[in-house]
Amino acid sequence: MSEYTRLVLHFLHAITDARKRVSVFLFGTRLTNVTRALRSRDPDEALARCSSAVQDWAGGTRIATSLHTFNKLWAGGCSGRVLSCS
Repeated sequence: MSEYTRLVLHFLHAITDARKRVSVFLFGTRLTNVTRALRSRDPDEALARCSSAVQDWAGGTRIATSLHTFNKLWAGGCSGRVLSCS
């Protein structure tokens, strides 16, 4: 994943900037909402804020646990506006 991380985060930053009703979540060993971190106008600052917000960066994944948390806490408010990048 780390090979593509910067590219994917730039993509997510552009989407977040262009569409104000977008929420962005990253998951590793836990689910992290990085929407606010990506709101910075400067892409490099946004990526730095995003990486500092994710406590489990490069720490492996617990996909089932993260998806369960997303479904429990956030999925109801998405109403068909979910984009998944993996």
